[in-house]
Amino acid sequence: MIISEIWSNTNSCTLTDQSLCNKQISSLKKTDAQCTKYNFKPINSNVTHKSLPIYDFFPFHAEFDTLEIRLYELYNYVTLFLIAESRETLSGKEKPLYLKENWSKFAKYHDKMRRIEVELARNIQIAWPNEHRMRNEGLRLALSTIKE
Repeated sequence: MIISEIWSNTNSCTLTDQSLCNKQISSLKKTDAQCTKYNFKPINSNVTHKSLPIYDFFPFHAEFDTLEIRLYELYNYVTLFLIAESRETLSGKEKPLYLKENWSKFAKYHDKMRRIEVELARNIQIAWPNEHRMRNEGLRLALSTIKE
């Protein structure tokens, strides 16, 4: 995982091959130089993967097993799970709000879960516009619920 490699190499070198560690650290310094070149601020060395918010956004249909695994495996790493759900399928057919109806089953994760309802078009010929709307509008709505 690239992120964990960057964090481990910026905080301390735990690699057995010291030359590889130094090589990766020098590449990060080059990146800082590029940031400065374009008037971006280099990463503060005090920033760690634990101090940055990590949001996991995904559309939900009725994949309860996948949701349970995702919440269980990522809970300690994700700041907030943003879940978009709709009364329509991506193809425009009416469906129940499965997650809303089964919300209590995920009570132990509620402190990090936000469920967003997105209204999609019904009776359509092509699903792609609904897919784009679900992702774009769902993410926009979800991010608006986050309190700074």
